[in-house]
Amino acid sequence: SFDEITIDRFKSFLVDSPLVSKSQSDLYGTFHQLYRLNDQLIAVGVLDILPSGISSVYLFYDPDHRQLVLGKYTALKEIEYCKSRQLSYYYMGYYIHSCIKMRYKGEYSPSELLCPVTLQWYPLNQSINYLNINKFSPLDPILAEERLNNTNNDLSIYKPRIPELTNYNNAMFGYYDSILRYQDLNSRGK
Repeated sequence: SFDEITIDRFKSFLVDSPLVSKSQSDLYGTFHQLYRLNDQLIAVGVLDILPSGISSVYLFYDPDHRQLVLGKYTALKEIEYCKSRQLSYYYMGYYIHSCIKMRYKGEYSPSELLCPVTLQWYPLNQSINYLNINKFSPLDPILAEERLNNTNNDLSIYKPRIPELTNYNNAMFGYYDSILRYQDLNSRGK
């Protein structure tokens, strides 16, 4: 709720960054991309600049400009920036298939989803059917088929299968969602 918003929480969510540049030329970290129309600030994109690409963390915009579809526009500008810096990936953030407002992210193609169980990337177009059936599904085809046949709904068997994450407890990474990335930008036509 708005009563719980404090300057410290705002900074923690949208300003502070664990990303540190090794040199002045690296320019890694969290940045705010300002979008203006006729000198009026209409949107702010919060971006993490990574060695492999850009992660779109959050976008907020002036609701009076909703008709401009700023989420799509800013995504295209961020992809353009990735290509200009020869960064390989554009990470679109969380993709929750059951959330209609997030489905636009799947319109960027080719895209991949990070499997919350194996932590491997799988093509979005091959994962959609699993997500249409279950809110949560591993994206690895073998595990996804296993999930389809799992009638007892015991999701604890789908904890990440990575040794260093075995103590991850019940808070499974990406429990009902996954991270979406736009595929390798450098392998496509420029």
